[in-house]
Amino acid sequence: MRTSAIIRQLARTTNYNARAQASRTTGIVAATFGATTALLLYNEYQRPIKLDAPPPKVTVNSKQPKLYAFEDVAAHRTRDDCWIILDGKVWDVTNFLEFHPGGAAVIAKNAGRDVTALFKPIHPPGTLELHSGQAKLLGEVDPATVPKAGRDQNDEVERIKAARLALPPVEQVRGLKEMEALAKTVLAKRAGIYYAGGSDDEESLRDSFASYQRCRLRPRVLVDVREVDPRTTILGTKSTLPIFVAPAAHARLGHDDGELNIVRGAARTGIPQGISANASYNLEDLIEEKDRLVAEGDPEVAFAYQIYINRDRSKTEKILKQAIDGGCKSFFLTVDSPTLGNREADFREQGLAGNMDEKPHDHPNTETFGYYDTGVTWKDLAWIKKHTGGLPLYIKGVATVEDVQLARKHGATGVLLSNHGGRQLDYARSPLDTLIEIVETDPSLTKDLEVYVDGGVRRGTDVLKALCLGAKGVGMGRPFLYAQSAYADKGVVRTVRIMENEIITGMRLLGARTLKDLKPEMVECLENTHRVPGQPRKRL
Repeated sequence: MRTSAIIRQLARTTNYNARAQASRTTGIVAATFGATTALLLYNEYQRPIKLDAPPPKVTVNSKQPKLYAFEDVAAHRTRDDCWIILDGKVWDVTNFLEFHPGGAAVIAKNAGRDVTALFKPIHPPGTLELHSGQAKLLGEVDPATVPKAGRDQNDEVERIKAARLALPPVEQVRGLKEMEALAKTVLAKRAGIYYAGGSDDEESLRDSFASYQRCRLRPRVLVDVREVDPRTTILGTKSTLPIFVAPAAHARLGHDDGELNIVRGAARTGIPQGISANASYNLEDLIEEKDRLVAEGDPEVAFAYQIYINRDRSKTEKILKQAIDGGCKSFFLTVDSPTLGNREADFREQGLAGNMDEKPHDHPNTETFGYYDTGVTWKDLAWIKKHTGGLPLYIKGVATVEDVQLARKHGATGVLLSNHGGRQLDYARSPLDTLIEIVETDPSLTKDLEVYVDGGVRRGTDVLKALCLGAKGVGMGRPFLYAQSAYADKGVVRTVRIMENEIITGMRLLGARTLKDLKPEMVECLENTHRVPGQPRKRL
């Protein structure tokens, strides 16, 4: 193993014995290198000096990166000529704009600038290198020409440092709402808006929470609940609780270790983790972290990888193979994002300008969002299943009973009822309302498919309501983003323990010893006055 690789291993290792072993190995390699160098120097000095020898040739490294003045980079700030600075390197990203997962506008807005603080927290390391066909490395920015950070930026850094020092001990956090409130004190403004925001008027975001408040529990008494067991099998793997980490992007906006924190917390509490296709770390990094934890004695966390179908299908095949080879247990195919939702708060914070084109748009719109293939249909499930290695495939983002029926018809393992956290189509119904529709119109779906829900869950009783109505498990995204933002992996562990306590307490008070004891008759929901025309609804 190379010395540099061993040093990186030592820096990342938290286990004492492993660090000690890595340190001994590093010392041996360093000593060997030193001895070899000394022997070479000794032999060199034994050679006779030739006074008439020509002067030694000086080798000049012709591959020294070209330096660009900061103001020269700033001159390239249009969509047709777009340069950026990232970690001191100058990139021409003109041809990368249409491949950027977050859309071209945000990069074009920051063209000609140092985007390190904006880019790194929400993109995996090596993102531009992986798109070398579209992004071109030009050289480096001349450090002497770079202006110093502004006062506002420094003030924000100091504010966050002070807020972290003021956080109470993590074990004193009693509920997920408290965890969220504490996390918001340590988040940068941009991160707080991204994590909390929805699309348009955020009606779907609010309704996801309100839908659980419209349902009440009907507990049974005089049941022997001396032993309560919340364990289950979800997403193709065993889980200590009927919850999992829903795929959620950009965890590094809240903490430098981002998704690595969630891997550690999920492994140590025994729940599955959904991996976002837009995670802040590459899948390779997350798999490496998973394997490192196993090597140090922690349980293996079960990954469920999120798929967005790329217009270049070979890239989708590549990432699927990487996920399978890395030990992922299942896949989510996200289907509710053929384009990006109108996230006004995000766009406003990013300073993106609206369209002011004064010419008539007298033609069909063919715009695409990032690299996503907007032409994917139900027929493509056969192709997707062919490349998922026989692992469970769940359709994520379903909001109607009709589409759940189509998922069954096309051979999906299950569905994740979701409105994308209220961040896509505003006024899309809440996942719980879709679950209620399934119970009322076609309850066989919960027997033929694994049905999951996410969005709006902040209490153990929310989880129990969904399970009573036939859900097999519940995904939680934002709560784990907030938890790791405030307390790193310890926050993830604490969040799971809070949910565990609330779920077990709720089961005892409901009169349910196991999850199989949770029945539809244990919950009652207010009549939703919304009606699908021509389709009467019956009461639960």
